[in-house]
Order: sequence, then C-alpha cells, then structure tokens
Amino acid sequence: MTTGTWPDDKTVKTATFPAVSARYVRLTAWTEAGNRGDWTSVAEVNILGVAPSAGAGGAWEPPIGLPIVPVSAILLPDGRLLTFAAYDAMTFDKKGTVTKVCVVDVTTNTAGQSASVETGHEMFCTGLAILADGRILVNGGGSDRATTVYDPGTDTWTRGPLMEIARGRRTGSCSPQARPPGGGPGWSASPLNRSSRPTLRGPTGRQPRLAVRYFGIPRTYHSVALLLADGRVFSGGGGLCGTCTVNHADGRIFTPPYLLEPDGSPRPRPVLTAAPSTATPGSTITPAVTTDVGSPTFALVRTSAVTHGVNNDQRRIPLMPRAADGTTYALDIPADRGVVLPGAYLLFALDARGTPSVGSWITIA
Repeated sequence: MTTGTWPDDKTVKTATFPAVSARYVRLTAWTEAGNRGDWTSVAEVNILGVAPSAGAGGAWEPPIGLPIVPVSAILLPDGRLLTFAAYDAMTFDKKGTVTKVCVVDVTTNTAGQSASVETGHEMFCTGLAILADGRILVNGGGSDRATTVYDPGTDTWTRGPLMEIARGRRTGSCSPQARPPGGGPGWSASPLNRSSRPTLRGPTGRQPRLAVRYFGIPRTYHSVALLLADGRVFSGGGGLCGTCTVNHADGRIFTPPYLLEPDGSPRPRPVLTAAPSTATPGSTITPAVTTDVGSPTFALVRTSAVTHGVNNDQRRIPLMPRAADGTTYALDIPADRGVVLPGAYLLFALDARGTPSVGSWITIA
C-alpha cells in the first residue's frame, strides 16, 4: 500500500509501492479538494514495472502536495525548506512584482499555505546565495535589476538596492570575503525537458553511478533537489508553465541506499554526541568533536540554496580527524577562504561503511 497527496488538476499523478502479486489495484480517495461532492474521477490507470529493492536503490516517501511549483528551494537553519515559484503558483511572466512562497516541513512531510512576498521583485530565474550571516540574497531574474534579502531568523523579506546591470537567469556565490555575489551568465531551457532517473556518484564524481530507484514523477525543467540535514534528499517541482500538463506542484523525499541495509531497513548511524556551533578557517574545531563510533571520517557540507539546477555555493569539504581521546577527535578546518566560504554548514561523521550521522549545524565565520 502507498499513500500521497496531489494537486487538484489534470496532470498525471504517480505513486510507487512495493511489488506484490495481485489481481487488481484499489484506489481510495480520502479527501476531495474541488468541492465537487463525495467523488473523484480518474481517466486512466497505468501500472509500471518493478522497481529495484530499497536496499539497493533507496526508497521514496509518499508525495507531498504543495500549493506552488517549487522552482527554488533553500534549507533553513531549523531544517525546513523555503520554496518559491514566481508571481503565480503555476506560471511566470517575468514582469511580476510579487512572489509566491511556501514552507515545507520535511519531518512531517507537510507544506504550509502559499504566501505572497511583495518587494517589487518577481523572484524567478534569479541568482541565490547564502550570506555569511545566514541571510539569503536573491537578485536578478524576472525583474532583472531587483534584489531581495530574506532573514530566516526574523522571517522577513527586505527590498535591497538595484543592481547596476540587469541580470536574468543568473548565477551568484558568496565570496571568501563574505561579500554579496557578483553577476554570472544566463541560460534558458524548456519546461518540457524532463528527467525521472536520478543517479548517485561518489564524492569525487569519478566513481561509477549507483543504481537509484525510479521515482515515478518526471522532474522537468524548473525542478529542484537538495540535501537535507538528516542525509536524505528532497526532490520537487518542474513545469511552472501555466495550463501545461507538466506542472508538478509536489515534492518527495528520497532515502539513499547509504542509509539502508540490504533488506531496506534503516542502517545504524553514527551520532555526533558533541560538536561546536562555530569555527573559523585555519582553526582546529574546539571543543573537540565526539562520536559514538571509533575511527570515523568527517565532512563539512555547505547548506543549499538551489534554483534551475544550480546550487552556487554547494561544496563538500573532507576533514581529516586527529584522535584526541577515545571517540573524541580534533578537526582542522582548511585555511583557504576560497574553499571554506563563510556561512552555514552541516558537519557529518561517517562510519566505516560510509553511513553519515545526522548533520550538526556549524557556522564558519
């Protein structure tokens, strides 16, 4: 059996479930969003092939229905996701002055209601960067020269200064000096371009691809994917093309095979029993990091702000531990500020099998 929620529209809906021998499939609608009565119509039902086992290919959780197509997503310090579309929840016009946003709780797999952010800036096809103090810089895009800053600490949006040069479909990155990003090149693509086959690679990108379970919902252009603090991955969105058939106002959370045993049950995970909340480049993390396993490895992963397939500041920085006492370790932060950009990171401990702990938030000042 599987469950999920879907938007009330005519697009294709997909659900995955464990393979079983059966003579029929039963669909049960628990709610009906269109206020049309106690019925829901289904035009066609297709049953696809058998997916790889969860232990080999990972596992997808039921779809999370969203009130918008999540074209951009940001991992907030409390572990929730801030997502936004354009001036409208399902389409864009590049001339709007508001943006539809929605917060997703990935612990309960629920999405809040959509809200309109009015800063005179349609935050679509923008550059995204997480600043050193944790605020989010959003600039360019549909409104070209506009800039907006989001402060997750106060949950406020502020209009920023106009850029000197209009920039749409741009990139940006926090600099080693913690300065806001400069401009980058642009590109365009069709929302009809699609992908339904995720892949996993090793940390260098040179290792063979790992077989990953098919997730069933095509992630067309205008979709997002980002790492969560607990090591799972959120994938969502695609479309944002008005009345087209590829709008995907939903998301799903993927549990990678590195978190699962061969039979699909959760792997035991290392635990960071003590870790500091701040550090500086070129320093040794103090107090020392303590885990519940011996001989772990460690990695810093910068938190994510992603749109249009671009996660400008994302990076994984391996840290070589020095044993201090038993399961307590000293970790040296690289001194190069071009490698260790200032801002928020997740510190992971990994056991001998490569199973990560839940990430511990740490700010590199």
